[in-house]
Amino acid sequence: MCIHRSSVAVLLSCLLLAGCANDFSSSTYERNAVGDINASHLGKVVAKRYVNIEGDNELGAGALAGGVGGALLGSAFGKGQGKVLTGAIGAAAGAGIGHAIQRKATKAQGIEYVIKLDNGAEVVIVQGLDNELQIGQRCRIISAQNGKRSRVIAAQ
Repeated sequence: MCIHRSSVAVLLSCLLLAGCANDFSSSTYERNAVGDINASHLGKVVAKRYVNIEGDNELGAGALAGGVGGALLGSAFGKGQGKVLTGAIGAAAGAGIGHAIQRKATKAQGIEYVIKLDNGAEVVIVQGLDNELQIGQRCRIISAQNGKRSRVIAAQ
């Protein structure tokens, strides 16, 4: 019975971690951003390069899911106090592994664009690989008023 519960916990942990992946798409908006007024600036792509976007390093769902799964799996071994000890060791190991998986799952590739705005200023923005722009292409930067997120798209 304990092994069965542990298998379910590990499966649930994996499903929880699947939700950790980031979306750096220029076409994706968070639910609470719908209806917000954004600023728009026209410009031209003057340089670009491919970059690595580091994974999420904050303890969160990965560590929690791994810790729970590890505790359940570890407590399936031993008897009495030994069961508590193996559960604690499993929780610690599972939390570490879950955090590492979360960090790896949220790592991504992106493009850093250098854009010369029509007013002469230059700005740099990093976003996901979708809707890739070319050097010399006219573009529009859309900036959230709250400063949380900006994106660059082809000018229409």
